[in-house]
Amino acid sequence: MKNQIFHHLLENELRVDIDDEDLSVLITEHIFTDRATRAEAARRLFEDYKFKAVMFAPQEYLSLIGRARKNGIVVNVGHTYSSVVPIWNDFNVLRDKAVVCPVGGQDVTQALELLLNQNRNHYNVFPYYKNRKINKDRRVLDPNRILVEHIKEKLAYVVEDYENELSKSEVLYDWELPDGSVVKLGRELYQCTECLFNPELFGIENTPGLISAINHVTDSLEEPIRTDLVKRAMPVIITGSCSMLPGLIKRVTVGVKRRYPDIEVIAKDEREILAWIGGYRLAEFGRHFFTTVEEYRAHGPIAVHNKCF
Repeated sequence: MKNQIFHHLLENELRVDIDDEDLSVLITEHIFTDRATRAEAARRLFEDYKFKAVMFAPQEYLSLIGRARKNGIVVNVGHTYSSVVPIWNDFNVLRDKAVVCPVGGQDVTQALELLLNQNRNHYNVFPYYKNRKINKDRRVLDPNRILVEHIKEKLAYVVEDYENELSKSEVLYDWELPDGSVVKLGRELYQCTECLFNPELFGIENTPGLISAINHVTDSLEEPIRTDLVKRAMPVIITGSCSMLPGLIKRVTVGVKRRYPDIEVIAKDEREILAWIGGYRLAEFGRHFFTTVEEYRAHGPIAVHNKCF
């Protein structure tokens, strides 16, 4: 399966010329990628695809470089999961302090599908989600996914005080479907995003919300890292596609500053592609972080592990 994935990405999507004699590749990896998985990926890239140099880096690390920082708590709110990763002392990734939450943009989409059926009785529009709860694997596709995803991207938002918002009068929006019919949308537009902060509301158990995860990581940091945090030398950097939801940055900022008033929260407009920016910078200016094929042949996978962040 992994070989098929590499084949599809390199040859079908990127259209890499594997006969090129000077190919290098930067691979992003999950923050908790194990050594065996990385070693196998390196073997395929060096031996099957004949790359001359390979580098592995977690997405959170690349986002930090994308912001031109050396220290920071990177909060990545992505499509399939969210993570909070502290990086300190010139790019030292503190994996033992990191937290990964299996909640992301796809859960917001599925929560919206669920709420539309429960709150509006839109069974004719979303027939596959009647009486449904969020699946454990959350990977089911159905004909309505693109439609609901589009509604989420256009209208969903995050509120600062969820309980207070529920007590207010509901504001309804008209949304025209592709067939010309119109549906009413209201509270579900912010209720669906609450799964990022209170996953248990949607049956996602034993998973901290975004602010709880950030506070857990910051509380676990020791001196002198904590001092850098308070002195604004170690900011919270928000990144990821799902972080673009309106209201999310304010909700996170207020929640974090409630415990750490002096902490700096950075969330720039380009945060959706911050890892791409960092990847470009690292590949262009960090050539010494690549493992060459000569190093791999001489030392094996350990050569790759020694250059990982």
